[in-house]
Amino acid sequence: MIKYPKLYLPQDFVGLLKVNVAEKSENWRKIIEYVWSHPTLYYIVQNCFQGLDQKKSIDYIINTLGWKNFRDRLGGIFLYHFKYGMYPNQATLTNMDDVLKLNSIIENYAFIGTSRGYMFGLYLKFVQVLIEKNEMVLNPNDIKLNSEIINLLKLMNRKVERIDWLLIIIWHMVAFTDLEFVKKELTSNSLNYKKFLVKIKPEERESFIQNCLMYGQAIHEPEIFTNIL
Repeated sequence: MIKYPKLYLPQDFVGLLKVNVAEKSENWRKIIEYVWSHPTLYYIVQNCFQGLDQKKSIDYIINTLGWKNFRDRLGGIFLYHFKYGMYPNQATLTNMDDVLKLNSIIENYAFIGTSRGYMFGLYLKFVQVLIEKNEMVLNPNDIKLNSEIINLLKLMNRKVERIDWLLIIIWHMVAFTDLEFVKKELTSNSLNYKKFLVKIKPEERESFIQNCLMYGQAIHEPEIFTNIL
């Protein structure tokens, strides 16, 4: 199992991704108000989306693109900044294919209006950038969710709010236990990571907890430090 690195997704953007937004224009007001209330994010949107509207109207930009198109391009902006150390001149989807493809699959198992699957995909993309920069020694294929793990989501008979955390748990369960155990836990509809922790070796338990702490840190969820221990 890979060791998750120490990194931080942009806090203002992560906060935006945690807002529950159905793909309906009447629900976009909360997105507009969120951007207005975060000056750094507001500045980035104004400057990187000015090709869409020279007047730099946040309302016009979001209402024209729609929530998901706006979100995806904003993610591309932050990915560009993480990779090159500067913001692009305009909103971009460059290098976002992996994130969007993964999200298009796993969002079917998540609560409608949530973007946590997208957030997890963006996190994995940030890790890939670290590998490309030689800041991590790892095969890029090791950070890609394989079809076996994604297909296990089909065993759940309900949608999940925190699909990112579920994927992390399943990923580690597949790596550290047998597939039948994982299937049994998922079909029981009462997945309990503590039961999983008891089953695995001490060093595997340490790896799982450490990775959870690293991901929780990356997405600015300090509560994981109390929930996982």
